Amino acid sequence: MRLPSLSAAARDARETLQRFPAVLFAALVAAAIGMIMAGRSGSNDVLTGILAAASLGLPLFLATAIAAERTESRTLSIVLAALGLAILVGFAFAWLHWSDAIQVRRYAQFSIGFHLLVAYLPYVFVDEPNGFWHWNRTLFLRFLTAALYSAVLYVGLVVALVAIDKLLQVKIPSSAYLRLWIAIAFVFNTWFFLGGVPRDLAALESRRDYPRGLKVFSQFILIPLVIVYLAILTLYLGRILITGPVAERLDRIPGVGRGRDRDPLAPARPSDPRVPGEPLGGVVRPLVLRRVAARDRHAAGLDLEARGAVRRHRGPVLSPCCRSGSSPSP
Repeated sequence: MRLPSLSAAARDARETLQRFPAVLFAALVAAAIGMIMAGRSGSNDVLTGILAAASLGLPLFLATAIAAERTESRTLSIVLAALGLAILVGFAFAWLHWSDAIQVRRYAQFSIGFHLLVAYLPYVFVDEPNGFWHWNRTLFLRFLTAALYSAVLYVGLVVALVAIDKLLQVKIPSSAYLRLWIAIAFVFNTWFFLGGVPRDLAALESRRDYPRGLKVFSQFILIPLVIVYLAILTLYLGRILITGPVAERLDRIPGVGRGRDRDPLAPARPSDPRVPGEPLGGVVRPLVLRRVAARDRHAAGLDLEARGAVRRHRGPVLSPCCRSGSSPSP
């Protein structure tokens, strides 16, 4: 077996750059911003927003490039790339006006959506289920291979830097290890992954090979996990229907819930939150009772203040009589 030469690797890298220029540009921007932030102690919202937008550009530009290749339209490629750039610029500007919690939530939502675009967009307008399966299988295996290569390369270079630091007494700053990881994660990993993206997507429909290892992994690991997650979400949905706002509204209807056992015209009676079988008993009613008790305490405090004010008002009127020792005349 012949090993690939450096010239062949350089040729493949150049072809990948010509095929996915926007994706690699986003990777370089993300790597550059990440290295700048690695040398700073404080946080910068502007740089963080650019880094988040650039990292989202990796799946977004990949999806647009594959969709343009599928249609073989140069104009569509330019239009989709410009649209993706506008979305990322808008995301970076909106990032500055979001709170930390919203930033994390929005980034996760956009990231999941753009990765789903990579999986589905090339097959939206074609009926190729087998090709769709092989497309996603190829991307998944290429992702694992790129992650393995990147991890081995990073560990090897870290060991080399530690050896230079300890053996040759050449001081290596601690930020160099983080910058190395950023460069490998964004540049090398992305470049290597893109090198294995299939070109002829229509030919994937005729493939009939199915890896046995992936079949075992899907049948005995992925499918049981999906079933467990589905069961948890179903139980959570049932809990919302039983103890949520719907149950509270049903509880107020005469003849339904607690109202079916008493006269609908009778005044409402407080219920014990610890009584089993009562909807909302363990969650909402304790909060309501606490608020009622707080309101009563507040009213009692106002009453005491009013009585004290009356006593203070009566004091100057009665004091002359008390000082003279005579009783007040009727």
